[in-house]
Amino acid sequence: MNKFSIFTIVFIIGCYLNANACTNITLTASNYRLIGHNLDWSSGQGFAVISPVGITRQAVGLSPGQIPLKWTAQYGSITFNFAKANNEVNFAVVTSGMNQVGLVAAALWLEASQYPKPNKLKPSLNNTMVVQYILDNFNSVNQVIAALSKINLVAIKYQGKAVKIHFIVQDTMGNNAIFEYLNGKLVISKGNQANDFVLTNSVLNQSLQCLKQYKTLGGKLNIPIDYHSQARFIRATSLLKQSINNYTMQQAVNYVFSILKNVSEPIKSESPTQWSIVYDTTTKQIFFRTLQYPAIRVINFNEINFANSQPIKILDLSQPSAGDITSNFKPLK
Repeated sequence: MNKFSIFTIVFIIGCYLNANACTNITLTASNYRLIGHNLDWSSGQGFAVISPVGITRQAVGLSPGQIPLKWTAQYGSITFNFAKANNEVNFAVVTSGMNQVGLVAAALWLEASQYPKPNKLKPSLNNTMVVQYILDNFNSVNQVIAALSKINLVAIKYQGKAVKIHFIVQDTMGNNAIFEYLNGKLVISKGNQANDFVLTNSVLNQSLQCLKQYKTLGGKLNIPIDYHSQARFIRATSLLKQSINNYTMQQAVNYVFSILKNVSEPIKSESPTQWSIVYDTTTKQIFFRTLQYPAIRVINFNEINFANSQPIKILDLSQPSAGDITSNFKPLK
């Protein structure tokens, strides 16, 4: 076996070491920008949450001596939250969401995450609330970048396991940034290049290197068909490159859902795809379906009052429904 073949085998093995799940994709054209997100987890219990302007929050789960970050929401948002064991909303574990100005944020598992030692002079935020913090406070990627340098992001335990994530933030101006904590440092990858529009559960730079080995992406290998992190990254990127620019809005939404289905974790896996969500930042709508109820549901931002006089409203994702369910949200008791 020659040196090139040995290198190729080692490289491909490296591309498949990460098997955790979750996928984020973006489909952009002149008349739309759609962001798709698969939440892959052992349980599908959760809630969609409408949060108005003016909600006050603070970090939780910190170690003694750490200063909890506190803030008041400047923007209303809709988020997808995990549920507590008693099936109440867990406001401390937010997976993805969009705020009223169209900023979208999503967190995905990254086992390679290594967070820096907290600076005692900075306030700290548990990483399971970083999506909520971003949506509450900012309207652009650049604002998020500036703010994260001023706080400590701390990995806390959820269901007995330390949470390790990276996350992606995208704004209505077409900017996107991926935030990864590697070797104790924050690494930010930003821009508008096509490869930035896919994120799975491997370090972004490693995923980009893997792409070069596959057909339609610069290499000679066949596109992988399994569900490891890099396989999903490669397949989603390839499918996005096959999209056309003259989709109608409905066709574009359907195409994003088809990609999300293609990279969905199987139902019998350890962490099947529980929620598939499409954020439409142009018309300010959210389309989603769940493993339990696959009919597509729609939330329309234009029908929601985010004024600070409004209560938090919730929608139990385990309840059957279809179509426009904006009016189905109920005030939090």
